[in-house]
Amino acid sequence: MPHTSPFSSAMPHAGQPQGPLARDLFAQLRRRFEPMLSLAVAHASADGERDYEKLSGIMAQLCDKEEREPSVLAQNQLEACRLAAYALVDEILLGLPQSGWFAHGLQLQRLGRTDGGNAFYAALFAMLTEALETESRDADILLMHPVYKNPDRSHAPAGLTGLAGHAVHDTRDIAHAMANLADTCNADSHNPALAAASFMALCLLYGFRGCLYAEERARELEDMLSSAARLCARFFPRNEASIQDIPQRAPLPKSLFARLKARLGRPGPIFLVLFPILVTALWYLVCASCINSLDLPWITRS
Repeated sequence: MPHTSPFSSAMPHAGQPQGPLARDLFAQLRRRFEPMLSLAVAHASADGERDYEKLSGIMAQLCDKEEREPSVLAQNQLEACRLAAYALVDEILLGLPQSGWFAHGLQLQRLGRTDGGNAFYAALFAMLTEALETESRDADILLMHPVYKNPDRSHAPAGLTGLAGHAVHDTRDIAHAMANLADTCNADSHNPALAAASFMALCLLYGFRGCLYAEERARELEDMLSSAARLCARFFPRNEASIQDIPQRAPLPKSLFARLKARLGRPGPIFLVLFPILVTALWYLVCASCINSLDLPWITRS
């Protein structure tokens, strides 16, 4: 039985004179970035020592080939999808034990940046906004969200802006916009921004987390993945269950601080009382040891 990559897709659909269908553009994007995504997954799944220098060379060739491929998408739409693919590849490879990928990261080498954890969501919201703006009805639905009635939200991430330049509060606003698009879009439309936004949503289902990896943001991540699945399901009308079958990567290893925090939990009152006493006793022993080692004439030793 031939092996089929989870990233590959071929969904032919009858075209219309207005241009390529969003459904076909979505399939083209999956095929376009499949080689680098599949290579990252295969490398992460392999046993034994990993040669990151060799992997970087192969990945560079795949990226060069991808950049030479023609596309009907606008430049900003294609760049958003490229950022999503690069960020997903980097997160997969940087999550490996003792990873040597940081110096070879695609974002660093190809884009000169390392902020994909936040830039991904900014680009995703830009694509969602562009897709919703194609029809006034869709834009009105998005504008009903409270965030657009109060543009002075103080915790808006830098670079995230919505319709009319209004600031986006946080990733929950992105999930809300993605859910709106899922409810109103038509995969048989000719909206390239819809295809770009849907491909980025698919990267979330493939395992990209970015700034949502913190445990305290699990609820935000759950809402984001739910909205992403609803949006991508538009492009799997004959087998919507396949969205649920997309393999999820194992979570990245926790940092030492996170492991200690999880193990110790919040300090109790007994710890808060005993900790100063233990520090004082330790300081006393250190000072006593230092004084005892000094040859002072006024100290008489037995």
